[in-house]
Amino acid sequence: MRTKRVYSIIVLMMLGISILTSCKKEPIGSVSGLVTVYDATSPLVKTPMEGVKLFLINTDFKLDSVDYANNVGAIVDSAVTGADGKYQIAGIPDGNWAVIPIPDTIMYRFELESALDSVRFNINKELFTSTVNFKAAKPNSTEDGFHVRLTIINRGLGGTVAFYRPVFLFNIVPTIRRVKINNQLSSTADDITLNLHFGIFCSFYAVSNNFVVKARDEFDKPQYTYWITYDYFNTPAYSHWQIDWPGKTIYRVD
Repeated sequence: MRTKRVYSIIVLMMLGISILTSCKKEPIGSVSGLVTVYDATSPLVKTPMEGVKLFLINTDFKLDSVDYANNVGAIVDSAVTGADGKYQIAGIPDGNWAVIPIPDTIMYRFELESALDSVRFNINKELFTSTVNFKAAKPNSTEDGFHVRLTIINRGLGGTVAFYRPVFLFNIVPTIRRVKINNQLSSTADDITLNLHFGIFCSFYAVSNNFVVKARDEFDKPQYTYWITYDYFNTPAYSHWQIDWPGKTIYRVD
């Protein structure tokens, strides 16, 4: 009888250990950081950037080279920087990850705060947290940027225009990101100039130098859409385009 009792206790202990082992949680970590912008003339003076969206990407995900819809699963989570320029994505299980900033305005070219850092990080039993900081130069110089000017003639009763710039997530299918015009999403001005950085190519996305100009009438109803298309490697430093509002035509004048 005593032997059976000891045997039963041993079985229960083994069962308990088995349950505890099976219930053991995988490592849960987080990534956080700071996103800032600086002027090329004062690179050490940085200002926090609010409203920058950062995607958490599973780098172990097998991407589909043809169908973008099959790649959505690679984007696991996202965060947006606050007024202090900070972001955080928590609840990340163990694995290999990357965090990528893609601003909705597509006005900036991001780089890592330190050349020794990487957008890629790992969550495991020893590493639970990661810090990835980004910075961007203001697009007001001609060294790494270009200028697009748009003049509207014969607007008449009024209306607005807005610029959009394609971003190719995973370099496959574009999502259109809006470009701010003097910190506004659209403009009623008849003469508009955008100062922009050249497009970016990386392993996760590409920002093209193509633009979409969308016009809306005085009642905010869509009127027409124009594409301003450049070759990435031969984008002019400056171009001037003119829209004949009632004629619904656009052409380059300089």
